[in-house]
Amino acid sequence: MPAFELYVRGLVAPAPDQQEKSLAQALVLAPDYEDARTALWDAQTTRGVHELALATAGGLSGARVPGATAPAWRLRAASSLVQLRRYEDAFAQLTALAAVSRDPAVPSLLGVVQLRRGSTPQTGRATYYFNQAVEREAASADACFNLGYAYWLDKDALAAAYWLREAVRRDPADGDAHFVLAAALAASGAGPESERERELARRLSERWEKAAAGDAVPRGLERLPEYSRPAASGLESTLNAGVQRDQRALAAFHLDTARRAFEAGRDQETIRETQRALYLTPYDVEGLRLLGRAQARSGLLQDAISALKIAIWSQESAAAQVELGELLLRAHDAAGALKAAERALVLEPGHPGAADLAARARAGRGRA
Repeated sequence: MPAFELYVRGLVAPAPDQQEKSLAQALVLAPDYEDARTALWDAQTTRGVHELALATAGGLSGARVPGATAPAWRLRAASSLVQLRRYEDAFAQLTALAAVSRDPAVPSLLGVVQLRRGSTPQTGRATYYFNQAVEREAASADACFNLGYAYWLDKDALAAAYWLREAVRRDPADGDAHFVLAAALAASGAGPESERERELARRLSERWEKAAAGDAVPRGLERLPEYSRPAASGLESTLNAGVQRDQRALAAFHLDTARRAFEAGRDQETIRETQRALYLTPYDVEGLRLLGRAQARSGLLQDAISALKIAIWSQESAAAQVELGELLLRAHDAAGALKAAERALVLEPGHPGAADLAARARAGRGRA
């Protein structure tokens, strides 16, 4: 019980040092307390103290760490080694782990290692390992992004565009994926489509706000797997089923289901059904706005803002700008809310609510 109390105290601690101190104390009292060790490793990894995280995971030997020889802990140790740029040790650990584990994080980390240190025909290309990760976790936007990004770095623009499209189908708010997709499309000769993707990347991510045509895709965008990610909420079954059916009809079915769920106040069902519809028709304005409303009502403000930005990129309207502005105001972004209100008034000078939103946004800026 004292170890459990320290574990809970660590989870709710407001400062990282307090969090890690409580979790470490819990492990002193109960060295084989798996949840406490996992939380400590997560906290150390988030803070970027990867030497400490490696020790928590048991390093390479697993000495003095109960359960460190289990595949999950060997995988965490390998992830820490990658963060420490000890690529040879990480590759050896992961290669051995690949023989006993089907976890998609294993080939994903192997791909990251090969991307960062360089590959040889003997050790395998990054795209080989990222392909394995996609095969094992078809619903993962990050897995598709890594594969598309690796193909781009290999100068295979067509393959890069294919997999980056898959990434944005799974996560339409992924600004990095839209930017790299824009570069791949430009290299493939799809100029107008490339500019649309680049414009969406500008809207979604501060990183690309000033990106211009011809800007080089930087290195270092690859993603390490997450170990505490939520379940796919049924999305994977949508990704792998219904191939023979008409996509628009199926999307309309999911969107209709989502509307009824939203009217009944079932926000999680609404989010799930709109995500299914948007997989089939990624830039459907009605679906995006419905998704944003359900996310906002659930308290997922940043997700809702991203959904509204994509909707506006797809089809701009004064009503959508006002809706976005209200969300930005709730998220304490008065400057962004004012910009949205002013744009709404340009599109529709007499739009009800736009002037009021602008006044509240100006007042919010004054208080800030």
